[in-house]
Amino acid sequence: MPSQHCQMVTQATILNTLKNCTKLLAVENVSENNQHNVESHRVVKYPRLDDALSTWFRATEESINIFGDLVKIKAAKFFAELYPGETSPQFSNG
Repeated sequence: MPSQHCQMVTQATILNTLKNCTKLLAVENVSENNQHNVESHRVVKYPRLDDALSTWFRATEESINIFGDLVKIKAAKFFAELYPGETSPQFSNG
């Protein structure tokens, strides 16, 4: 059977392609079942803090320029208000 590039495709080429396709699909199935390839969601340790920061962010994002240090400052302030007496976690940029 002639291809788009005016070359004959032999039966051996077709069989090799099918054989390799099966191998590739097998590798893909293994990858899908591999736990290392699955994204996981972290459990929120401080849900009230998460809600407060989210609400603050949505309310202020259009009126002021929000940057990482400001978010950390607000997180520390909200944490002290929402979890009095608890040791504040270290807030990072990520």
